Amino acid sequence: RVLGRYDSTGFIYEYIPGWTLDQQPAIPDRFFSQLHELVRALHSRKVVYVDMNKRGNIIVGDDGKPHLIDFQISLYLPGILLGPLRKVFRHADVYHICKHKIRLSPHQATTRDRWVYRHRGLLIGLHRILTDPYRKVRRAIFRYLYSREILTYDKNACYSRENNPSRFLR
Repeated sequence: RVLGRYDSTGFIYEYIPGWTLDQQPAIPDRFFSQLHELVRALHSRKVVYVDMNKRGNIIVGDDGKPHLIDFQISLYLPGILLGPLRKVFRHADVYHICKHKIRLSPHQATTRDRWVYRHRGLLIGLHRILTDPYRKVRRAIFRYLYSREILTYDKNACYSRENNPSRFLR
């Protein structure tokens, strides 16, 4: 639930008790079908989420239901002319739901989920082509900086999966 605005581009929303998919909580049987319904409701309003790849943006609420946070890069794509672009982003949203379902709850994955996962689409393929070299170089730089102790890892800090420097210490 949105509680108000923050500055000209932000929103303040109600705290959602639960766990992010990053924290690998127990996932209720209907969770992914409910997440798909939630995303379908966004899509029906011509909104694409775009950031579904980050498991930290998807919460399994204490009520067992899915909740989405971080709409920073979501897009409202109205009109007929933006239809093809909307379709590409919608596929990317659904692809990521299927990917998370296959990885976190493989026993629930359907044949269709596996088909969507294998046919990731133009946007996902292009994104990987463009970002894989960047990610590899970035990780190599961080490994070097941590191995030389130019950057240090605070074992007492609380890190998320995305910002945990221990992955560079291997």
